[in-house]
Amino acid sequence: MSDRNTGNSVTQRCFKGLFIEWMKELVANAERRDSNLRYTYRKALKSLTECQNPLYTSADAGKLKFLGKSTVNILQKRMVEHCKKNGLPLPRCEKNSNDDDNPPKRAKSNSTPRIGEECHESSSSSSSS
Repeated sequence: MSDRNTGNSVTQRCFKGLFIEWMKELVANAERRDSNLRYTYRKALKSLTECQNPLYTSADAGKLKFLGKSTVNILQKRMVEHCKKNGLPLPRCEKNSNDDDNPPKRAKSNSTPRIGEECHESSSSSSSS
């Protein structure tokens, strides 16, 4: 059996419905505790429900607005528990998701152009050593 990430050899399970269910539980728990997290969790729930794409991993959910690292970690733990309880294989990226090697969501600029400098100097075709 091939373990390539082609999508043809391994069928992926969409967890979007479960993520929504679990997020509803987080909202309800936060509301019961009168926690300010209820506002963030409501926004995250809205992002999940409005998402048109399938979500195969918690990392996929983490790409949505209002789903930060802590919320994604909660979803990841629930997903692992669910898979173990039901004898399901873990999605590939969930197996090593405790690594902090994940790239940042937004690219940060290394330098801010100074006054008088061009903002689009990335094409260095004029001189190279």
